[in-house]
Amino acid sequence: YEYDEAPADVWKEEKAKLPAAPDPDKLIPFEVSVANANRFFVDPASISVGKDGIVRFTVVIEASGGARTVNYEGLRCETRERRLYAFGQADGQWAESQGSTWIPVHKQQHKMHNGYPAVLFDEYFCVDRLPVASAEAAVDALRRGAAAVR
Repeated sequence: YEYDEAPADVWKEEKAKLPAAPDPDKLIPFEVSVANANRFFVDPASISVGKDGIVRFTVVIEASGGARTVNYEGLRCETRERRLYAFGQADGQWAESQGSTWIPVHKQQHKMHNGYPAVLFDEYFCVDRLPVASAEAAVDALRRGAAAVR
């Protein structure tokens, strides 16, 4: 008899498409920890919710000394994991992350210095391990603040 190579319920990740460089004037700030001097932003134009259940976005981290980190990342809501797809370069181009894999997002990360993945996961993009309904809903939640999602 014939059978499929893989069962129908096997998860397959979509290929991530790198977004345009973030527009500094359109970034949406979000709180990570009062004890953290860094400032955190999401580029609303970069947010996407894939059919694979992954919420992809560009995060911008500004250190108090002025250094800026730009990452294009994904959150896999069902398994509480994150993945770094690319790093933003000073010229606005992306450098793809080599050998990037899915790593766990721990709840205690909220309290950690760079706990932004846990905050984005729990408060905005993956409430109750379900991906936000749409990019528009994610942008709306970020603009209203964490408490508005619940």
